[in-house]
Amino acid sequence: MPPPAALGIWEVSENPVILTRRIAWPQLVAFSRALASLREPAMASSAVARVFAAAAATRRLLCSIPLPPTHRVIGLPAVRSEVELYLTAHPDHVAADVVRRLRYAADDLMASRSPVAAWAGEEVSRYGHDNELSRPEAVIIVPRREMLVPVRSWLAEQELHADVLTAAEARDCVPYRAALVAGHPGYTYASPWRDPQTALRNFGWLLTAPPAATVHIALPGDIPALDENAAWLLPGDEHPRPRSADPDPQPSARTWTAPLLTPPIVRPATGELGIDGTLSTPVNLAGPASVYYHPQLGPRPHTVLLDDETGALRITATAVQSLRAGTLLVLRVGLAEHTELVERADRWLAERRAWPASKIATARQLIATIKSRLAKARRERGSDAVQRELVLKWGVDDTYARALVTRPLDDYYICPQRRASYVALLRVLSLERHDDQFEVLAAVRAAHQQAGEEIRRELLACLEVDRAWVDQVDEHGWTQVTLNGHDHLLLAAIAAVGDTALPVPRTLLGVPLDKAGNRMRRLPEIGEAQ
Repeated sequence: MPPPAALGIWEVSENPVILTRRIAWPQLVAFSRALASLREPAMASSAVARVFAAAAATRRLLCSIPLPPTHRVIGLPAVRSEVELYLTAHPDHVAADVVRRLRYAADDLMASRSPVAAWAGEEVSRYGHDNELSRPEAVIIVPRREMLVPVRSWLAEQELHADVLTAAEARDCVPYRAALVAGHPGYTYASPWRDPQTALRNFGWLLTAPPAATVHIALPGDIPALDENAAWLLPGDEHPRPRSADPDPQPSARTWTAPLLTPPIVRPATGELGIDGTLSTPVNLAGPASVYYHPQLGPRPHTVLLDDETGALRITATAVQSLRAGTLLVLRVGLAEHTELVERADRWLAERRAWPASKIATARQLIATIKSRLAKARRERGSDAVQRELVLKWGVDDTYARALVTRPLDDYYICPQRRASYVALLRVLSLERHDDQFEVLAAVRAAHQQAGEEIRRELLACLEVDRAWVDQVDEHGWTQVTLNGHDHLLLAAIAAVGDTALPVPRTLLGVPLDKAGNRMRRLPEIGEAQ
């Protein structure tokens, strides 16, 4: 943040003026009540859920940007289209009458004028132009960057002068005289992946460290009352309270966020199940994919962590047991990730360790031999017998012996961490002639770690360059990002983590699966995946 901006925000944060206005909008209230009636049917029917999601997104935009209801960005025509598709396909469904009420309410909204736009026009007209900074004195805050151009165009049509910024852009700007915020920040920035309470804390700085000395807030219709105390990261009585007043609205449906349907568990396609399999945890993702993870085998899940307060971005490997609904995962689609890892590791060994190609090939062959011998021993003697020999004859700890019977079969596994365990495993597999190769395989393992870190840095740099993906994930729960011009990343929030392990081939661990259970080769556009 530039020093003038930091100083200005510190000054206006000392005593911000928050002016809240409750705006009547009967047509919006009727639309909200029709929408609330669809909540329970949406939990039980994916067809109704699509109608509900479209209507909920439209309602949020009606409340948070000063555009007329007929504007294409608002999405009311899309709601009517979803309603017509539903009623055509399910005219006698139990929820059909409620959906029809939503359509009538949408028609009434289309015919009405936006009091939010009228409020914005009235407030902006009170402010002029800051000659010292060569900019307007007022700024309108919009929730997503695709709203910037439509709102700026609307201002030009109305011959009004104000800047338009997203909340992220306003975070480090030099403060204005006035900022206009339409809607309750908790609900404007909420999604199925971020509840209103969390959203209000994340964006509470609009009230507690605002981008302007005066913040005008419009709460249209039956939006829940604004609790400024909840906007603080640590609510309490010690910090100053903004001077605002929000008359409580008439009783109405207060639950706004769209219901998050838990998608059915996708099992791997039957053609893949003949491959050596293992019981793994199913993870259902928002959008078009599912993925399976094993706590010891295959790639670990990589989560994307974005700090809304500082903007810091991290990608970190996470234990399978720590995965929760709402966690954002990054997965690669359309390329053999393990093959790329091996290629980078071999290049590192050649460049940094000056290994000749013959030495690298010999090490790779030994790794493959250990895997094939272990698989053969398990088939012929049984896993329990191999484990007992490791424990009784070679003194390996029982828990570690259980891992040694399984983990080396993983494509990503190189060799045990300790020499004693390495030697014991080779003796059980009658490969003792390779006892002296432990340091060689340890170097290969180090090369894989270096290659993995290199890939992680590239992924992080890709996500840092253009953060348009943040809005997509907030809105839809998933998005895709292109890496290096041709590789595709899937960013998807976890919808649910299965509580029952299911059999899955080792080759599909950590691999995005489509709705048919097949390895995902390409990502659909967001509209295709609905």
